[in-house]
Amino acid sequence: MSDVELDEPVDEFYKAPEKKTVAEIISADSGDDALERYKASLLGNVAAAAQTVIDPTDPRVVLPMTLEIVYGGTVKDSIDLTRNPEGASMKLKEGVQYHLRLGFNVQREIVTGLRYLHRVAKMGITIEKESYMLGSYGPRAEVHHYNTPQDTAPEGMMQRGKYKIKSKLIDDDGHEYLSWSWNLEIAKDW
Repeated sequence: MSDVELDEPVDEFYKAPEKKTVAEIISADSGDDALERYKASLLGNVAAAAQTVIDPTDPRVVLPMTLEIVYGGTVKDSIDLTRNPEGASMKLKEGVQYHLRLGFNVQREIVTGLRYLHRVAKMGITIEKESYMLGSYGPRAEVHHYNTPQDTAPEGMMQRGKYKIKSKLIDDDGHEYLSWSWNLEIAKDW
């Protein structure tokens, strides 16, 4: 699928932070109150964060869970990313305002600079390419959620139909947590 490959250029002025383990962060600067508050905001219960393992058989730090279409505060359609999401489909009514919500777990270590990339193509022609910086997340048992900015679905007879979307979840260190293609149908009704 070379027509929808994702090769996101890195911002030349962005420098990824130095990689540190949860244990290194916990032990660093233990007397600094401001740093302790920052650690608590990133890691929550610091002792529990160091022990968080969601799936002992999966070596990945980020475990993608769901991709959902949210309209009016309600999930209208979703893809389960824990199973093979390749070729999955979702449906969206034309002209509505919506956003995508990505659900994921983080285990073992902190992930820095997590990004969601996608490229949208219709009839083999790329019509949109997006890169969303999700941020940095610490390990925890609860699912993290990221909402993309609100968008409006295409509208009109020529815009209806099936779109092929190539998505990827990566971080600053170049780790690819999931790459998959899925289909989005823009329809007159749900």
